[in-house]
Amino acid sequence: MFLQSHELYLILMNLFYRFFIFFLFPFFLNGQIISQYVETNSGSQPKGIEIYNNTGSTLTFDATTPLEFYYASATGNNAGAAYSTPSIINNATISDTTLAPGEVLVIGSSNMGTYVSANNPNCYFKSYNWSFNGDDQITVKHGGVTTDTFGLTTDPGYNISHTSVSSANDNIQLLPGILIGDTDYWEAKSVISDRFEKVADNPYGTGNDNSGYILTGFGIPPANYIYNASWNSWDSTNHQTVNTLPSFTGNESILIASGSISIGSSTSVSSTFRNVQINSGATLTIDPGADLIISVASTTPTISTSKTWGGDFINNGGAVVMNSDATNFSSLIIEGDVTGNITYNRWVNNVSNSSPSNDNPGWDLVGSPVLNGTLDPTTLATSDSNYAILPFDNSSSSNGSWTNTTSNATFTTTTGVGYAMAKSTAGTVSFTGAPSNYGNIDVAITNNTSVSGTHWNLVANPFPAFIALNGNAKTNSSATSAFLWYNADNVDVLGHTGFEEGLWYWDGTDYITKNNSSSGDLYAVPGQAFFISAESATGNLSFRSGNITTQASIGSGDDFIPNDQFDDDKAEIHISAMQNLVGNSTEIYFNEFGSDGLNEGYDTRSFPSSVNRIYSRLVENDPGVNLAIQTLSFDEMWDKTIPIGINANNGEELTIGISYRTTPADLKVYLEDTELNTLTNLVEEDYVLIPQMDIQGVGRYFIHTSAETMSSEEVSTSLLNVYNEVNTNFITIEGLTTQSSNTTVSLYNILGGKVLETVLDKSNNTHRIPIHSLSKGIYIIELHSASHRLTKKLLIQ
Repeated sequence: MFLQSHELYLILMNLFYRFFIFFLFPFFLNGQIISQYVETNSGSQPKGIEIYNNTGSTLTFDATTPLEFYYASATGNNAGAAYSTPSIINNATISDTTLAPGEVLVIGSSNMGTYVSANNPNCYFKSYNWSFNGDDQITVKHGGVTTDTFGLTTDPGYNISHTSVSSANDNIQLLPGILIGDTDYWEAKSVISDRFEKVADNPYGTGNDNSGYILTGFGIPPANYIYNASWNSWDSTNHQTVNTLPSFTGNESILIASGSISIGSSTSVSSTFRNVQINSGATLTIDPGADLIISVASTTPTISTSKTWGGDFINNGGAVVMNSDATNFSSLIIEGDVTGNITYNRWVNNVSNSSPSNDNPGWDLVGSPVLNGTLDPTTLATSDSNYAILPFDNSSSSNGSWTNTTSNATFTTTTGVGYAMAKSTAGTVSFTGAPSNYGNIDVAITNNTSVSGTHWNLVANPFPAFIALNGNAKTNSSATSAFLWYNADNVDVLGHTGFEEGLWYWDGTDYITKNNSSSGDLYAVPGQAFFISAESATGNLSFRSGNITTQASIGSGDDFIPNDQFDDDKAEIHISAMQNLVGNSTEIYFNEFGSDGLNEGYDTRSFPSSVNRIYSRLVENDPGVNLAIQTLSFDEMWDKTIPIGINANNGEELTIGISYRTTPADLKVYLEDTELNTLTNLVEEDYVLIPQMDIQGVGRYFIHTSAETMSSEEVSTSLLNVYNEVNTNFITIEGLTTQSSNTTVSLYNILGGKVLETVLDKSNNTHRIPIHSLSKGIYIIELHSASHRLTKKLLIQ
């Protein structure tokens, strides 16, 4: 019996983690940072530093908590092995003012005051005649705590002031969207950090007088936006910060210092930002159906030659919550670096004694939308001492098994791995962990058929965003690569056999097969799990950054969103078989990749545990594999005979019909019943029958496609087929009931000697002949009835 479960939000960060972050980056918590710097080639010309308050709170600089500046200069004529011990610049100490959120103050030489006041009459200006050069290090402290550093404390081994990245004689400003300090300004000889860029205008005149100063931007806060229960942004007309919602263009960065904001259809907040930072006590929520995109700048900073900037997500102890419901999922795309965790509330179905059914689909196949996400198993359904989160074990026989979870301790998922999950009442399960950024994620997959296991692997979309699974989805979205194309074609890690280069997902009642022929746009929502088949004993499946797509480009939706596209050189027919409201479809495609034989990646088998009420077989060289998807030549669509397998119970009404088609209007699709000698045009009507005995396998039913009208008198298809399945000790013979007489079976070894002969009557359609007494090798088998003769080569292993 399943018991009612409760939901529990997990702690986002433990105390050790928070201490670790503070230890490494104290400026996260004390966010006065250097936002602009100017140094010129003459002591009489401007030298100054601008300080920016990015904390979201008013800062007080007084005798107890002053703002102090330290500097250390290089020894050895600016190119020595070390810098001098940092010493305080007493006259540049600020201890008599406050700085509002989002505001700046300027400390600089006296002749800068006029220019700063013109830019911002409300800016606090402190006059000090600096003596620093472009190779000196400057440290900012508030109340004795370092909040930012410009330059290194040790010489990196070259003359900083005489390289192409020197800050000497330059006006350098904070890049839009930088929300934190940087203790390593000089990162390399040829690249200044991705924090600053040069101001385009020359900050000093052509001579040594004071003419020609262009102090661009001094006193104006950088283009960063702070939310502190209300917005703080810069009003350039009135030279002040205001509390109105900015008009975001997608190039801005936001710091959520306190309070709560949402990204979603019900809010006016933009969904694209350069950087996003959330401080302790603040909350960011992404609603179902909404995207949040944190994007790298499209332009390269003036001062940098090889670095990108922006695209960073920083959760400094706040709450970041992503939500979903039964039909919509939130999405987060991060192109830069990731700091901190999120919680993804992922929708999971309910399970009961009536599952699975249309009204109660039951178990979901779900993985974590965050890296190695943790969850509380007590929020899931229970049965006795078991919790409804089951890993799939493919090392066992019988096509794998599910492993019960019996502990109520926090469950840690494996990135990219799927699980069977269910709740007693449908709702969300909270996954907590770090979101993946815009990078590739490899997932180990295994094929254990050599050790009595299976090749099936349950994998899951590890991104907190949608991914394109097939080519149509890639073409019709912002994705640049398709999951199936990369893994099945490019690196070829899918497919224990050529019939298994696809994916299989659970739709609530049955396993659905998809491959490269599948029409429509196939997407996987965050955490969506599905089965794949591994080709080799070990390998890596790859979820690519190129698979990621925005919901804006596809439209919000449920798991595996359909969006059919019609082409002049492609067509498809889905034939369904239903009995007692239980059934499935087999899909037949006609396109340029198809043929009558096996087309790897385009002919895909049914999942072993699916309903398999109906399936097809290869038109030629059928090895006995039941196909969920078969692809044939588009040019031969008007004259094709396709074997169909039906599994039905006696005494219950069986309905076979077309559930979907994009074939030309003049193409007729007939279902032949060789036992009743009937031909039904499925375009016009369904085939309905109450079987008097169980129907199993192939040989009785065929699909005929034709532009001409056909009659049962004109068509009489007979199927004789024989095959030896891999790792079995019998030969299977099909189509016996389609013959006018009994069938004689003869088996010859490679030397021509007859090793077996038997006669099979036509009362049973399928017969199996044991071969365990035969040696391994190549044999020739001959089937002979009154009307047909079939000779095939068999490999017995």
